[in-house]
Amino acid sequence: MKTLSLSVLIPTRNRKKTLKKCLESVFVQSLKPLEIIVSDDASGDGTVQYLKKLAKQNKIKPIFLKENVGMVSNKDSLASRARGDILCFIDDDIVLDRNYLETVRNAFRLDPKIAIVGGRVIEEKRFEFWEKRLLYLPSVAADHFRNICQRIFGKRPPVFFVDQACGLEPGRVGVYGNNLAIKRDVFNSLGGRDQIVGSAYEDIELCLRAYRSGYKIYRDSNAIAHELESGKCNDADIKYYLELRNRVYVYLKHDVLKNFFQKFVFGIQLIWGAFLAIIFSFKNPRFIRAVWGIFEGFKLSRRPGSRNLINAKIQHLNSNLNGRLTSTK
Repeated sequence: MKTLSLSVLIPTRNRKKTLKKCLESVFVQSLKPLEIIVSDDASGDGTVQYLKKLAKQNKIKPIFLKENVGMVSNKDSLASRARGDILCFIDDDIVLDRNYLETVRNAFRLDPKIAIVGGRVIEEKRFEFWEKRLLYLPSVAADHFRNICQRIFGKRPPVFFVDQACGLEPGRVGVYGNNLAIKRDVFNSLGGRDQIVGSAYEDIELCLRAYRSGYKIYRDSNAIAHELESGKCNDADIKYYLELRNRVYVYLKHDVLKNFFQKFVFGIQLIWGAFLAIIFSFKNPRFIRAVWGIFEGFKLSRRPGSRNLINAKIQHLNSNLNGRLTSTK
């Protein structure tokens, strides 16, 4: 059996404290990676100096970006430098259990069709803003309904994805982007991440493209990743805009709304999101653009043949938005 080499790829921006803990957990892994590449997205908190010190010790390979490009572009930049068979994307606020990389490597060996593997996330500290909790109420209600169906009928209605979308673990939508491993050749064949999506739903969109290309996505609960700062965000209005725009764009682009239940939940989510955005706009007028984000998502989803053109027009907007987000969760 071919030995799979792993490249650990960590994008970072102004989170020196959590990055240190992240890297410390990578250095002590039971399976040593081929390389550890950290890309700094124009930090100003001493991260650059810290990475230069580690580079002198030959512990990491650093990349220093002079301008903030946003997390998605930063991750693709990391992928272009990697040499490993498996690209292990780890967010800078993630601390890995000691056997994480070994567990992920072994998961890829279960089935040659597995292209993406993710682990179980344990949230150590949640900062989730209350506006986001309200936004997800329809999703929470839908999950409760599905659980009731499971108890009564022995089957859960699929939401947005067919239940086989994740191959060896039915029922999962995808894997978390904060600890996502993907085969390098598959990542390159898919063309990397969709730059239109920006910093919300980019992991789901990547999983969907892989699934529709005939690959499997697998979540291994034994590969444990501890998230130190879950849901931290300084600008709730931007998060609303990205959440609503990208939800529409990704779901329609990949045509995942197959039955009445899926379409009903999707419609309720959009109506509820628009209603909240209008209410919150009385306090912060910038929330109103989240409503426009819904229409923008519909427009983008209908122009698949103009992807490069759309990327060029929106990349600058995404960079500005991403720069204001402390985290994408």
